[in-house]
Amino acid sequence: MTALTSCKKLEEIWFSESFFNVIPFVTILPNFLSLKILNLSFQQFPDKETSEKFAYTLGSLNHLEELILPTGDGIRQVAKLIIQQCQQLQCLRVLSFYQVLNDDSLMEIAKVAINGGFQKLENLNLSINHEITEEGYRNFFRALDNLPNLQELTISRHFTACIKAQATTVKALSQCVLRLPRLTSLQMLSWLLDAEDLALLDAMKERHPKSKHLIISWKWTLPFSPIIQK
Repeated sequence: MTALTSCKKLEEIWFSESFFNVIPFVTILPNFLSLKILNLSFQQFPDKETSEKFAYTLGSLNHLEELILPTGDGIRQVAKLIIQQCQQLQCLRVLSFYQVLNDDSLMEIAKVAINGGFQKLENLNLSINHEITEEGYRNFFRALDNLPNLQELTISRHFTACIKAQATTVKALSQCVLRLPRLTSLQMLSWLLDAEDLALLDAMKERHPKSKHLIISWKWTLPFSPIIQK
């Protein structure tokens, strides 16, 4: 970490393995004001105090374009604060939250978007956030708006945590996608959809500005034929 401190013009930080001490890294992070890519997907921030300091530091990284957040209970506790700080990141194109969001923090993303906080965002990855309930997703879909450049939205879950959405949730999702004029990819693996749900999504695709390019993925692709036991 000491060696990193001298690299004040560093534009990308990406730790490929979980091996570093969180506190020293958060302490030196304010030095990297030229940072464009921060990928901490393999890291865990366990305590709230350090995670809170990390959140406030993010707001000063004005050139940040890609933010892949760490996991851990500390990040979970300050997720709303992190999202609020993203309002200051006017260059942000990629944002990823993994395993740390709940209904409340998910809705904060919609609130920041409505207030103009994610105008350049192209990729929003909200995968494997199993604390989000169906009601939380539905409220999020109903509120989300003002993301003029969003091209990829991922709301996939693990195959052990499938969600069977009600018709009202699928309708809210369809209406949400129609408000995302540049969307070309909707990843929603482990969402269990019936024939009526698929018909609604197909009808939405026909009306979407990117109808010829919009891909909705909801089925897992297996390298073998599944064995279904009754």
